[in-house]
Amino acid sequence: MRKLSQWMGFFLIATLFSGHSFADWILDNNSSTISFVTTKANTVAEVHTFSSAAGTISDKGQATISIELASVDTRIPIRDERMKSMLFKVAQFPEALITASLESHLIHDFKPGTMQTIELPIVLSLHGKQVEMNATLSVNYLSASTVQVSSLKPLIANASTFELLAGVEKLRTVAGLPSISPAVPVYFQLTFHKN
Repeated sequence: MRKLSQWMGFFLIATLFSGHSFADWILDNNSSTISFVTTKANTVAEVHTFSSAAGTISDKGQATISIELASVDTRIPIRDERMKSMLFKVAQFPEALITASLESHLIHDFKPGTMQTIELPIVLSLHGKQVEMNATLSVNYLSASTVQVSSLKPLIANASTFELLAGVEKLRTVAGLPSISPAVPVYFQLTFHKN
């Protein structure tokens, strides 16, 4: 009888955990890209990336993406170091955070091989500031356990909104440029696997 009750307890715990704690979607950093475009001297545009991010979408639809700002990659090492110290100040603000709430049907009631376009508010936390933005996203259900979320329109992060203008000016001065645009388009393609 004692052994039977132990087995029943085990199965009850396993059922509870399989329905909730292990139902999260986990970001696959190696299959995801986060990029942004800077414009200098009015006409020269360059694409940069962040190589390290982590994130989850919970069983209740709470999405959280953490971007490691020290992983910025502009393909010029000295510029990477300047961005880390002068612009992002990674010692004080090591990450950018994106949060959003997804409707239940987007993570529970879907058919593999289908795609949806959605619009929803997201919150970008950067340099100690939180700003709500509207995002237009493509949600591509690659399989029953893999989903890809991509930006259909860029998010525009403005340096003034996040109090980064002083850092932009430092970068402009040290690089000897006539201008660096404070408006930065951000693009992403994020792949999640169901845990």
